[in-house]
Amino acid sequence: MKFYFSSTLMWEATSREIVEMAKANGYEGVELWAQQVESCALDMNEWIQACQATNIKTIIHAKSWDLNYASVNEGIRKASVKEIKTSIDLARKVGSNVITLHPPRCSLFVDKETKRRARQNLVEIVNYADLQDVHVSVELMEKIPKEFVTTPEEMADFIRDVKDSVSLTLDLAHCQSTEEFMAYRNKLTPISKFHITNKIGKKLHTPISEPGDLDIVQVLHQLKHDDVPVVVEGFAIGRNFERVRKETKFLKEWEKEQ
Repeated sequence: MKFYFSSTLMWEATSREIVEMAKANGYEGVELWAQQVESCALDMNEWIQACQATNIKTIIHAKSWDLNYASVNEGIRKASVKEIKTSIDLARKVGSNVITLHPPRCSLFVDKETKRRARQNLVEIVNYADLQDVHVSVELMEKIPKEFVTTPEEMADFIRDVKDSVSLTLDLAHCQSTEEFMAYRNKLTPISKFHITNKIGKKLHTPISEPGDLDIVQVLHQLKHDDVPVVVEGFAIGRNFERVRKETKFLKEWEKEQ
């Protein structure tokens, strides 16, 4: 399997430390969050050099926190598109040919105008990415208030103007059950990437190495023949990098049993 981990599991690490953690533990690559690059002032020249030295691959996760390109506020929409374009520029800089993109949210309620704004700006984003030779993978979101791209049907409507130019990312923790994840996996196409974490009730993105509502082992068995990245997600601060080590240990133990 093509295992990656999210850079946010090592929020306080340097570029070199993240890449070397991936290399030392047999990961194929890292999904690098563009917001982390900016917020933590990660050195991208160091990142590029470390990846070249280790043959670790990079996927860029576009900025998403506080952004909304379907907002009723025109300034927010424009700023959101601009920030996402800088994420695409980052992908090109580090030699990544794919970027993960979150759909926007509704400001008040979902209506035709909200969906129109969302699709219009998605077209602009995808066209810009195409010019940079970067492929956009759109992520299906969790079923929480203000998200309106949370089912395969809603995704099909959202991407209808660019459906031949994008792929999809399915996040395990965005599904309400293991069974729903399996069903969505069969309905969504083409899937270019999976995100995996567990969940406990309404608490999302809990460790795969700990008990939760989702059957991680069953999911891994189902995905083991899929030739696409499987990204271990999560967020952890501190310099001991304990969570990524525990997640890695869990995956290695699972692989030994195969």
